[in-house]
Amino acid sequence: MRQALKNRRANIQATQRQQKSILAAKHFKNWLIHRNDQHIACYFSVGDEFPTQPICEQINKAGKTLYLPILDTKKPGHLIFQAYQDHQEMRDNPFGIAEPLPNTSLQIPNTKLDLVITPLVGFDTQGHRIGMGGGYYDRSFSFLLDSNDNGPRPFLLGLAYEVQRVEMIPAQPWDIPLNGILTEQGIQLF
Repeated sequence: MRQALKNRRANIQATQRQQKSILAAKHFKNWLIHRNDQHIACYFSVGDEFPTQPICEQINKAGKTLYLPILDTKKPGHLIFQAYQDHQEMRDNPFGIAEPLPNTSLQIPNTKLDLVITPLVGFDTQGHRIGMGGGYYDRSFSFLLDSNDNGPRPFLLGLAYEVQRVEMIPAQPWDIPLNGILTEQGIQLF
């Protein structure tokens, strides 16, 4: 299923990608106005992922703090989120993805994020997602599975093209469900 969904995403033409990302950014802007989120994590898209630049621009224009993921070297398989400012020095991680140079004074605990925009390969209408297969987001937000934890809980918003929607994704016990999805057609909450 992962490969079939990657193929769907890869078949979207560059001009359509740009148009769809602008539409999604407009939906996101209108939705964000009604929320009090201050600490918003996103990511810099690579390859044929949904382009995140218009979304990141909306976060900055709204006066919110944008955080980007960094691979956690002390806790392999996990992500740290660090505040990002334009023109900040970046480096490629082992997967070839640009991330800010680590600076602990700019990092925030994952529990303190208000909104996390997550990459994905596929999603269903119950909020299940298929990621790239590394489990980084599931491990980094595993505290959300603790129903006894009444602490802060970030809102997880998947970002995808509508063609990445499937009827059902079999969920595993360790999978962290999305609270909503943002596509070129709008935002759907689960």
